[in-house]
Amino acid sequence: PKPRGQSPSPVITAGQHIILLSARTDTAIKTYARELVAFFMKNPFIDMADAAYTLQLGRREFKHRLMLVCSDANEAVGALNSLQQPSQLHIGKVRTFFSQVSDPPLIFMFTGPGNQYVDMALDLYRDEKYFRQQMDLCFAILRPILGYDLKVVLYPDEPVAGVYDNSGARDMEHPEVILSSLFIIQYSLAKLLSHWGLNPHGMIGYGFGEYAAACFAGVISVEEALELLVCAGRLMEKMTDDPMLNPVHSELMDPILDDFTKKVKGVYLNKPGIPYISCTTGTWITPKQATDRRYWVNHLRESVRFEEGVNELVKKKNALFLEMGPGRDLSLMVQRGDGFGPHQKAISLMRATDEEGQDTRYLLDKVGRMWLYGRIIDWATLHEGAKRQRISMPAYPFERQYLWPDIQTAAAEPEPPAVEVTEEIGVKEAFPVLEKEEYREEYKEEIKEKQEVKETKEPEVIEEKIEPPVLEEVAEPVQEETSPEEPLTEEEPFPEAEEEPEDDLELGVEPELEPELEAE
Repeated sequence: PKPRGQSPSPVITAGQHIILLSARTDTAIKTYARELVAFFMKNPFIDMADAAYTLQLGRREFKHRLMLVCSDANEAVGALNSLQQPSQLHIGKVRTFFSQVSDPPLIFMFTGPGNQYVDMALDLYRDEKYFRQQMDLCFAILRPILGYDLKVVLYPDEPVAGVYDNSGARDMEHPEVILSSLFIIQYSLAKLLSHWGLNPHGMIGYGFGEYAAACFAGVISVEEALELLVCAGRLMEKMTDDPMLNPVHSELMDPILDDFTKKVKGVYLNKPGIPYISCTTGTWITPKQATDRRYWVNHLRESVRFEEGVNELVKKKNALFLEMGPGRDLSLMVQRGDGFGPHQKAISLMRATDEEGQDTRYLLDKVGRMWLYGRIIDWATLHEGAKRQRISMPAYPFERQYLWPDIQTAAAEPEPPAVEVTEEIGVKEAFPVLEKEEYREEYKEEIKEKQEVKETKEPEVIEEKIEPPVLEEVAEPVQEETSPEEPLTEEEPFPEAEEEPEDDLELGVEPELEPELEAE
């Protein structure tokens, strides 16, 4: 039958979709993949959004897992077929993993300057509504702070809302643009993950990346964090013609500390709601440090102790380290660190400037990998605002096993002796197996009847001894000599015994039970 959700015409649903499969064994998941290939080949124009939705929310999750990201059924078929016949075209699209961890903890890592580029996460901004909302909120906050719309710098081809004078806009080479752009990208991405149910157990920021961690933890508001970053960027730019070559987080920042202190004095700070590592101490930040304005002033000049912080974070067993910013620098640093275990993974969520691909697909692939590694995902929120329905798709491929009894062994074993239920041997001793299986009704009735028979004494049957009748001697008649011999006649039967009055006890018949016995 035609599955629900199939388009009546060959219109492929736009977008990228995460296809998930899981099974109890490796053999079963391969069988599952083959059945899914056959299904997609039979239904090439199926609504892939509904197919992904069905597999994400309508199937149980097992340890043997498979995932891929695709845009249509044909791409899914090619990728799944590559499991049997490796194809250069689909290499790396299908990922499998045996997950031994249930819902591993997440660590958010926020990057500092260095890997930023124009159009960072542009596809995600266009495709994902919630991410776009967070970005637009930050753009609106920054307009009066910068004096121009950062959106025209970060996304030059995107339309700008309203009329704003952007004649003074700076390019991506200026610190105020770099710091604010990286902040709003990473903060918005962290908010999106949280919206999908992916919340961190801990965080760390490299250099200025700590501002995003502190803001996400509730230490500082988005408005005040952006004000401090723009201020720091402009103060750094005044120091030299090429501020990015000026070593940040060193004593070379001392000349601007007084001006930065004045800005920090007006900032309201809170205790962190989510634990995170201080990049200047290499350990968990304390509420006293987070709310101390001098900490944020000294943050400009103190050395970054990211490696020490990572060594603290890897103590969380089975943790997944998620790099929020573009590139893989922090992920590589974590993997090379001491104590990084075999069940820990480092995942970058944004492609680097030299990586080709689509931003949304890149992120969805990494979300799929989190699930692959055992993380629980709130899949319903990924489809929020869209009309989705579950459709008829291949079910779990059960691996049937035929089990035959060992006839020879069974024949060789002697039958256990029969056990009679008596007053001394009760039901539990006589029927131990049935006791475990919670006797069925017919067994209960049978046992009850046996007990009643034994408990009720049978009345004694008294047989009446009937003596044969005593015959009186009869004198033989004297035969006359002259008379001829008469023929012999049949003997007369014995005379019948006088009828005795009927007794309650008839021979061989059980008496009727007394009324009180019948009532039991």
